[in-house]
Amino acid sequence: GAVQPPVAEQFKVTVSKLQWWTSDADLEELFSTCGRIRKIIFQEEKNTGKSKGVALIQFAEAESAVKALEKNSTSLHGEDISVTLERPPAALRSAMPDPMAALGMRPVGGLPGLPHGLY
Repeated sequence: GAVQPPVAEQFKVTVSKLQWWTSDADLEELFSTCGRIRKIIFQEEKNTGKSKGVALIQFAEAESAVKALEKNSTSLHGEDISVTLERPPAALRSAMPDPMAALGMRPVGGLPGLPHGLY
């Protein structure tokens, strides 16, 4: 079959452990060296509108998102931030085999990845 173009989701990273006052400009400055940023979305508390300290950054190219991972543990406003690739959409995930299910495992309590009963 024809090769499908990469899904836009693959161009996104989640940045967490941000101070609540971190701005778009702060993230643009930090991640602009990775590539062209399309969009920055902050997760906010429903009631207060205050930032939860998590942002989603969408890049124009997949390579930029991968390069952004190098910023993991970078200090911003005195906090070491966490940078992870955004998970692919549910439709794409369901098409992928689940390695845990293949091994007969399921998450238990607060210890995902251990077979049932080993906690």
